[in-house]
Parts: sequence; structure tokens; C-alpha cells
Amino acid sequence: MLRGFVLGSLVMSGMAALLLIYQWTMFSSTSDGKGLAPTVEEQFDIEVEGGLAHIVQEISGLEPGQSYSLIMEDVHKDFKCELDLNKPCLLEDGEERKLVTTGNNGKLIFTYQFPIPDELVMKDWAIQLMNGDERIQGKVDVTLKAVGDRVKAWETNGLQQAAINKEYVDFYRWIKKEHGTPSLIHYDPDHLKLWKKDEFVLLYPSSSQLESEQLQELGKLASEYEDQVIVASENEKGISLEEIGNGVLSNQAFYQELTDPWTPLTEEERQAAHVISDAIHPTDEPKGNRMSTMTEMVTKAFGDEELGQLEALLIDGVQQKSFVNELDEALSTVKQMPTTFFAGNQASSEVIPLYFYDQRQVVWKEKVLPWRTISREGESFYPLGGVASAAGMEVIPIPEDRSYIVEYDNRSYRFYEQSETFITDEERFGLTEEAIIRVNEEIYIREQLIGDLFDIRLNESEDAIVMIPKK
Repeated sequence: MLRGFVLGSLVMSGMAALLLIYQWTMFSSTSDGKGLAPTVEEQFDIEVEGGLAHIVQEISGLEPGQSYSLIMEDVHKDFKCELDLNKPCLLEDGEERKLVTTGNNGKLIFTYQFPIPDELVMKDWAIQLMNGDERIQGKVDVTLKAVGDRVKAWETNGLQQAAINKEYVDFYRWIKKEHGTPSLIHYDPDHLKLWKKDEFVLLYPSSSQLESEQLQELGKLASEYEDQVIVASENEKGISLEEIGNGVLSNQAFYQELTDPWTPLTEEERQAAHVISDAIHPTDEPKGNRMSTMTEMVTKAFGDEELGQLEALLIDGVQQKSFVNELDEALSTVKQMPTTFFAGNQASSEVIPLYFYDQRQVVWKEKVLPWRTISREGESFYPLGGVASAAGMEVIPIPEDRSYIVEYDNRSYRFYEQSETFITDEERFGLTEEAIIRVNEEIYIREQLIGDLFDIRLNESEDAIVMIPKK
């Protein structure tokens, strides 16, 4: 009877093994190896148990007798290397890294352990092989066996071929379409949902009722960046993106208005969000002339360090109470001068230049004037009406050709908006770069012309700008 029981057990075990092999074969028949290296192949067999990943990494198709350098992290433990079964590798110390030499079969087999990180994604978990400065890459196959942990599911940004549950062990197998080691994602399916398109993976809270169009929008934004594994977090404002792989996205709270196309933003507010994000992280995405002009203005006005400060401010997220005003506040904080750039452009059909209000008082004949100058690209502009009122000039607007005639000291000067010429006494042309500009429906005149044409000397200090008549 015992003999019959043993024979029966053997038969059942054989049938289970054949069934598992058949399942792998069925799943593997859908594999797609297009675009992969034809010679070098990497096979990873991973067993996950008790917070550790036990990895066997086999690389074949290498040059026989060739020496390669190894890139190993401190987290790689219990490393062993073989040329083939029970044939140890030749390892030696190079100038910067350890060197390993292949045998006649052009194969290397590494075994090591890797602790499962607390983060959702394992990146750069494999040992890398280098030929000089070139990373050896090829077709990559990954099989993973997770033992005794049914709370977590595994995924990768490669093409999944199989996921088989058997007793207390979950089996997975993937193939990577392109070169490089795929990210391995371990997540709790009770708290996170997974959305996948091609090789992009998005994880988002299970409590979020995202529609297909919303997921497409999130994927479209995230695909503009290098990483292909993104997690979306949920807060009181909705859904925002956070990067969990290579540090490209950082915290994406300040892209809230881009990642949430269903939030109640106007088209102007959404354009403002694109302008500020494109200035901080430029993309090749086509945009209209208005947005391109505004983005160029922000990029010119802020250096790399200032853009970094701007990003750090916006990372805390906007409150959506007055979105464009909060963007203006961020610009103002970095420059330490107020601006209403986004708010002004929201209300204007034309592009208002990026400007900042000078905080210093303006003084004329010991009287503090009720207005401030503005700074644009490092140059100062004064309100034309304010200067005329203080200095006793007369300003005559000519709306049909968008010009302004200033009469002063028996002379007249005609200035045109968006022009590099002005006319003296209606007969002589002068040249200057944008003599006047319009900001929030007010006309400003370039500082240089105040001294050159109107006989006004400017005495500037840290606290005030004193306008002194030369006569």
C-alpha cells in the first residue's frame, strides 16, 4: 500500500510539473523579441523570500576570453561568479573596479542577494557588466518566484508573459523589449491599482475612481520624462504624480493642474501651468506662439539656480484658490520683487512682458510719488503718465496707431508701442529698443529716455529713486 501511495504521489507530481511547463509554454508563445540584441542575452532567476531577493544572473553571448569590469553596489551580498557549472571565474582587481574574464563559452553566471527595498520599485538591482565605458546589454528574460507573501503582487515595465499562483508560491516571467534591466515593482493590490500601457506603468490609489481618459492624461504627462514607472498619490486636492525611480520628476505636486485635467481650471490657467512647467523642465511638446513667448520670457528672466528655487517653492503645491496669483507669488518670492505676470496675461489678449515691480520709493522734489517703476530683463521702465504728471509734461494718446505724443519744453516726442523708433517734433526719427511697453493697460517708458530726452537726472540708492530736474 505504501508503494502504491509513493507511485501515486510521483505520478501526481509529474503531472503538476508538466502542467506548469505547459502553462509557461503557452504564455511564452506570445513573447516579442523585436529590437533586442541578437547575441548577448541575460537571464535572471529570482527567488524572493523573507525580504531578500536571491538572484542568479546568467549572461551568454559574450566574447570568449574577454575581460569585463563589474559594477556592484554595496547592497549586493554573497557574490559568486562561475564560468559554467562548478567552474569558478577568474576575478582580479582593476584600476577602478573588479575585472572578470570569460571562458571559451562566452558565458558568466553570477549569484548574489539583494535586499527588497521599502520603496515600491527595485531599480538597478542587477550587477552590471562593462566593456570600457560601454554597458553590456542585450535581450533580457526575468523569472521570479515569490515564496510565502500573498500580500504583495509583482510587476515590471517589461512585457509580462505569465503570472501563476501555485500553493504558497507565485511565479512570474517577463521579457524586456529593449536593452537594460527592467524595474521590479512590488505593491499591495488592496491599496494600489496598476495601469499599464506599452512599457509605462502607473500605480494609483485603489480608492481613486479614475476614468480611462484621466489615466491616459496621466500617462501622457509622465511619458514626457525618462522614468517609465510612476506612482500617483492622492491628497485633498486630488491626484498628483510622484517619481519613484530615477529622480527625474521628484515630487510632482506642482504639476497638479497638468495631471488633473478634470479639475475646474480655465484654459488660461491651464496654459499658465504649462508655461511654468515647461520653463522648469523643457519639453519638445508643440505649443502655440503665446505659450512659447511666455515660456521664453520666464526662461530668460530666471537662471538655473533661480528655476531650482522656483521648483522648490512649487513642490509644496498650489491651493487652487487663485492659481495664477499663486504662480505670481512664487515668481515674486524668487526675485524678491512683486509681479502680476500670469494674472495680467490671463486678462489680456496680447502677451504682457514678464516684469517685476521695484519696491523702492520714487521721489520728485522731495515728494514721494504714488507709483513704482518696473524691471524687465534687468532694465527699468517708468509709468509714462506718472512721469508726465510730476514733470509737467502733456501726454496725448493716438489710439488709431497705438502711439503717444509727449510735449515737453517746447518739443514733442511720438512713441509707438512695439516699435524701435520714435519721432522728435514730428520730423526726425530716433532709434531705441522698445521706447514704451504696455503692462496691465498702463504705458511705461524706458528709463534711459527719461534722462536723454526729458532732462531728468536719476539718483538711485537701495531705498529710493530720486528724480532730479537738470534745469
